[in-house]
Amino acid sequence: MLIYPPNKRDSAKRIKMDFKKINIITGHYGSGKTNVSVNMALDLAAKGEKVLVVDFDIGQGSAAFMLGAESEPVFNWGDALKNACENEDTLCKAGNVSYICAPTKWDDTFSDKKIKNFISFFNSDFSYILFDAPAGVLGGFGLAAQCADRALIVSTPDEVCVRAAKGAARELRKKKVDKIRLIINRFDKNPTVKGKYLNIDEVINAVGVQLIGVVPEDKNISYCASTGFANLKDCPAKAAFGRVADRVRGKRVRLVLQNTKKEKPKSKAPIAAVLSVIGAIIILLAGAFLTDFYMSRNLKEPIFVKEVVSDGGGATLYRGFCYTVETNKNTDGTLISCKMQAFGKTIGASVS
Repeated sequence: MLIYPPNKRDSAKRIKMDFKKINIITGHYGSGKTNVSVNMALDLAAKGEKVLVVDFDIGQGSAAFMLGAESEPVFNWGDALKNACENEDTLCKAGNVSYICAPTKWDDTFSDKKIKNFISFFNSDFSYILFDAPAGVLGGFGLAAQCADRALIVSTPDEVCVRAAKGAARELRKKKVDKIRLIINRFDKNPTVKGKYLNIDEVINAVGVQLIGVVPEDKNISYCASTGFANLKDCPAKAAFGRVADRVRGKRVRLVLQNTKKEKPKSKAPIAAVLSVIGAIIILLAGAFLTDFYMSRNLKEPIFVKEVVSDGGGATLYRGFCYTVETNKNTDGTLISCKMQAFGKTIGASVS
């Protein structure tokens, strides 16, 4: 079942049509159609769906590797079509996603009838069957299109890929696959090269296919493309794949355009330095205050103060930070009283 977000042209009856097989294709190399296929499969499986990925990229299939397969399969669907093995012998498992690999080369015995019979063998066992079709419109593309109920065309927002995607949509319609949706992959709201990339509306208009999702440019995808997507951590692209998968499952999910180029955070070093200086000053002032408080309580001369008034007869007024100390001495210079005040209140005093 493939369900698209409703719009003015989609009736409720159309939205609830029961289609399980999806053909994910692209008209140009490098659009990321295998990335989309694999990540959608992983997301659907994580949400409890039984998913099968069938690689139709004859001679260049990489879906198994990106799914995290640990070993090469013994058989592929080409072997089954040539009666070299049973259909079920081609089925492999990577985590909770099943997959079937493509043959290493084309064989003239491959036919539309044979591939249809092969796919129908697995139809009742899976909720979703995803076809990872090759670039171009020949070979594996044609076989996949014969079995597909619906198609998702993957295109990056550059003119070459968009032109190829438009051609792929045209070929799909010729093969009676008219339920087609578009995924714009590796989209960047702020491209480094202005004018080189199209915006979303321009891509949709050029391809002539309704949009189902936008996947942002994300360096995590480039990294996992060489290591496998099974351990892809949370990132903007993974979230976008999840939103596309939710739409496939019939969920109404808003289109989110997220710029993955994070602005460099402003340096916190100057702020930290200022705070450190302020903290040090507060500690020093507090130390001076407590020291002179101790001195005043024990009839001793204050230390961290400045003399401001002296009557010449033994009475002296000292000023510190936010406090004053008043002392009185007898004729031989011995302290006879000491009083400390802060904010107009006496907080420490001693008399001999």
